[in-house]
Amino acid sequence: MDFLKSFIFPLKMRRFRNMSILFAIIIFIMATYLAIVPVKYKHSKPDNVIKTNAYLTKDFYDATTDFDYAAIKNKNYAIKDASELVADDTTFSSYTINGIVNNTNYKFYIVFDFDNEAFSATDDLYEIYGFEKEKASCVLLFAKGYYELQNTKEETVNEEKKLVYSTIQGSSYRDANLDFASYNDTNEFLDAIAMMLAKLYGAVYVSMFTLTCAFMIIVLPLVLILVMWLVFKKRGSITRFKEYYNIAAISCIIPTLIAFGVAWFWPQIINFYTTAFVVYYLFVIYRINAFPIDYEEKKPAKPTAKPQPTKVEEVEVVEENTTQE
Repeated sequence: MDFLKSFIFPLKMRRFRNMSILFAIIIFIMATYLAIVPVKYKHSKPDNVIKTNAYLTKDFYDATTDFDYAAIKNKNYAIKDASELVADDTTFSSYTINGIVNNTNYKFYIVFDFDNEAFSATDDLYEIYGFEKEKASCVLLFAKGYYELQNTKEETVNEEKKLVYSTIQGSSYRDANLDFASYNDTNEFLDAIAMMLAKLYGAVYVSMFTLTCAFMIIVLPLVLILVMWLVFKKRGSITRFKEYYNIAAISCIIPTLIAFGVAWFWPQIINFYTTAFVVYYLFVIYRINAFPIDYEEKKPAKPTAKPQPTKVEEVEVVEENTTQE
């Protein structure tokens, strides 16, 4: 029990101040890994991504259309393991698929352009390929080595509302394997697009989340530790940088476990992790430096019960007089 308390109570944490700094580094790395696990598990499943409509995946997945898919299927478009688009016919092609999403007309502009080799998030694909900007629409460009997805958003320009393009995502195909000739109709094709975008979104989101976690759990605490060491090294009971780093590693365990549990339901908890850790670590360092290094918390001794006087019962002795005859 005393060992478990040393992960919570500052004065008991001091036992770890001289441990190898390698263990402290491992603790911070493991804390980062734990923070990532819930998000990685959730975003590795395309169905979970589609529910949030990330990259318009739900729009693609829910869309219904009677568009004749033969025009796309006959060209044998495919994204192979080389993460590159191939086809029997590599000439420029574009298709306008009129669909229904949530009882609303929706236009999917699908473009196959093998000559477009340079991705630029500032390019207006609507303008480049001559598509009309409509509120319920999107442009999905399949270039040879990357894809790009845009839709429209409403902005106020000179006190007048107008539709402008918005780049949602552009990326390499990574491990996306699609054989467009294997789908029977456009509805299956749009479902496959939704799954592809969901996988790519999951990979991108997890990568970005990993970098964020590493910054918030490893880099920012290091800055705080350095500041605390510089402030207290001459007047605190602990003086070495190693001691401050080791204490910080132990201090991060409880906030990390709490964040790990909450992240399964609310991934944004990581945004508050650093604040919680900073407050807790400041409290821990303040408490440790407030007492001499050889100070030990001792529980007050239990009062000893005073001995109760023994009650002696008085026995009346009756003497019998015997008469000898």
